[in-house]
Amino acid sequence: MSNETNPFAAIPSGAGFAAQGALALHQVDGMVETPTGGRWPARCVVCNAAVPAADFEATLTWHPGWVKLLFFVIGFLAIFAMMSTRELVRLDIGMCAEHRARRTRRLRAFTGTLVLGVLAWFGGAAIDADVLAVLGVFASLIGLVGVVVVRPPLRVQRVEGDIAWIRVGAPFLASLPEK
Repeated sequence: MSNETNPFAAIPSGAGFAAQGALALHQVDGMVETPTGGRWPARCVVCNAAVPAADFEATLTWHPGWVKLLFFVIGFLAIFAMMSTRELVRLDIGMCAEHRARRTRRLRAFTGTLVLGVLAWFGGAAIDADVLAVLGVFASLIGLVGVVVVRPPLRVQRVEGDIAWIRVGAPFLASLPEK
């Protein structure tokens, strides 16, 4: 028997870890402080289960709070401000099969709702079925909102330079050392 460690073994709570090529992460104020690019350890960011590789590519965006407020006050003119002030965070993260499948099912359901809604909308308009067209509009809106809302299970709280503060699942966060 060799002295090698098992890369899939559970990590004790509070122990820091960084697999080969992975960033050494730590928690600050209930968030993960990380560089804005790189590979995280091969652990599910929701439940902290071991995964074969951190191969789920997450591209997250962050906007200052005043830009979001501007969007509600001015409307679509704020899109320019949002695009000019956004910060991108590109990370390779781990997600277990269960959480990856759950996200995929939700994306497929909302995408299907969006497509069927658009078809019902235009089909109802084509055959003068007003009720079908109105239902199609509502289904399209629900599908569009759902597709936008279903995203990787991370939320960027703040970006300063090349450091980002990310919200993750509690088990994953608990396995990181505090700074």
